[in-house]
Amino acid sequence: MRVLLLVSILLSNYVVNAQSATVRWGYNRSTVTDNDLREGSSRPKYRGGMMLGVGLEGKPRNDFSLGAELQFVQKGYKLREEFYYTLFYFKEDLDMRVNYLSLPVYFKWFPARQKKGHYLLLGAYGAYATGGRYSYYYKKSQGNTVIEQKRVEDLTLDFDSSIEGNNGQDYSIKRRGDVGVDVGLGVQMVRGMVLETRYSFGLTKLSEASRGEPRNRNFNLGLVFLLPL
Repeated sequence: MRVLLLVSILLSNYVVNAQSATVRWGYNRSTVTDNDLREGSSRPKYRGGMMLGVGLEGKPRNDFSLGAELQFVQKGYKLREEFYYTLFYFKEDLDMRVNYLSLPVYFKWFPARQKKGHYLLLGAYGAYATGGRYSYYYKKSQGNTVIEQKRVEDLTLDFDSSIEGNNGQDYSIKRRGDVGVDVGLGVQMVRGMVLETRYSFGLTKLSEASRGEPRNRNFNLGLVFLLPL
C-alpha cells in the first residue's frame, strides 16, 4: 500500500506538469513463476488478456520523458498436467484469471534525441487485484473407466480461501497487492501513435503458502495514443 500511495502522489504531480495525455490499448500474455517444479511436471503456461489505460506524460528534454498511468490489466496463467502412473492416467487443468488496477510510473529514453523515433522504457508499478475467476478440472482413469473426476467452471476467485489441487498443490492467490518492474521498447508509427512492448517482473509472492512462490510475469504489446494538452 505504501508503494501505491507513492505512485498516486507522483501521478497527481503530473496533472500539473504533464505535456501529453496517453491512451493505451494492448494485449497481454501472462503467467507466474514456479520454484517447486517436480520431476515430470509442467511449467505454468501463458494466458491471454487485455490492458486498457490512461495516463499523463511530460518531456522536460528531447532525450527523455517521464510518465504515469492508471491501467486495467488482466493477468493469470494456465496449467495442464497429463501423465501415467502404473495403470492409471491422470489429467489436471487450471485456468486462472486475475484482474488488476495498476499504477505504473516510467522513464523513457530517446537515443535519437528527437520526438519521433524509438525509445527504451524502464519503470515500476504498484497494483491491486480487484477480482478474478478460475476453472479447474481433474480426472483419474484406467482405460476407458473414469475412477475419479472433479470439475469447477468459471468460479469467482476468493482471496481468503484456498484452491487446492487433487494432489495437495496450492493454487491459491492470497495477496491482492503486487509490485514489480517494467522494461520496454517503443516505436512511433505515425504522429501521435506509438507501438510499444513491455515486460513486467512481479516481485510479490502471490501466496505465502505455496512452495512454488508464484510471482507475476507479463508480456504486453499495445498501441499508445499521445494527446497534447
